[in-house]
Amino acid sequence: MKQTATLIGRNLKRYFRDRGTVFFSLLTMLIVIALMLFFLGDMNIQSIVDTAEEMHISNLEQVESNAKIYFLLWTVAGILAVNTVTVTLTLIGFQIKDSSEHRMQSFFVSPVSRLKISLGYIGAAWICSMIIGIITLIISEIYVVSQGAQAFSVLENLEIIGMVAANSFTYAALMNLISQFVKNEGAWSGFGTVIGTLVGFLGAIYIPMGGLPEGVQTFLKCTPVLYGTSMLRSVMTAHASETLFADFGAEFSETVGVEYAQQMGVTVSFGDNILPVWGEVAIILICGIILAGAAVIVARRKRFSDR
Repeated sequence: MKQTATLIGRNLKRYFRDRGTVFFSLLTMLIVIALMLFFLGDMNIQSIVDTAEEMHISNLEQVESNAKIYFLLWTVAGILAVNTVTVTLTLIGFQIKDSSEHRMQSFFVSPVSRLKISLGYIGAAWICSMIIGIITLIISEIYVVSQGAQAFSVLENLEIIGMVAANSFTYAALMNLISQFVKNEGAWSGFGTVIGTLVGFLGAIYIPMGGLPEGVQTFLKCTPVLYGTSMLRSVMTAHASETLFADFGAEFSETVGVEYAQQMGVTVSFGDNILPVWGEVAIILICGIILAGAAVIVARRKRFSDR
């Protein structure tokens, strides 16, 4: 256990000492913020305002204010989900780097099992992803509250942190599994570029679920990214959802609100059944356990083949 903790500490220090690494692991988050601020956010907000105008609602300023807060929280939830992917990808990349620079051979001849060495990278990825997630949550919460949003309760903050932890575990396991098949830093860098581009689409961040074809929606439901993003949105937009259509009337708010949550990926449905948040958390954790188990199996076969 002490050996694993030492390796985890080593990898965490490597990450936080390199400012460039920290910046590029958060680059996708910055891209999401830019897209939402300059294009996607205004487009979604305007669609709600246009609907209010068609229904001859007089309080358009309040409608626009409610919509801005909703999409701000919706975006922050997406950013938290994206961070858990990009940060774990960066940390697991240290394993590829150590291998290509022949440091891994030194680890293998030391009295430390390969399992403990792998846990050193996975544990660092999980912890670092949580640290970045918590920092992002604190900064984001301060900002959204300053914009008029309701502050999260202690329980809600704990739920969000727990969801970040679940996401981080799953993606650390996923990245570790994929790293077993990657031989050099160049290939891992290329993989990171592809993932950094795709993660926004897989989580229905760049384009909401309602704007995607049926086939694409079905595909997204087969990936853990959508569920990880959806469960964060469910908690973080809960209060904003209550006021989003408040000026439209109770009947409109109840009927359209449920459908709108599905279109925006706040909830995930299968037919007429909406998947509860605990179901999304279960899917994420089950995926993480399966991926971690698969990584152990691949690592063992790789160990025998290297002999």
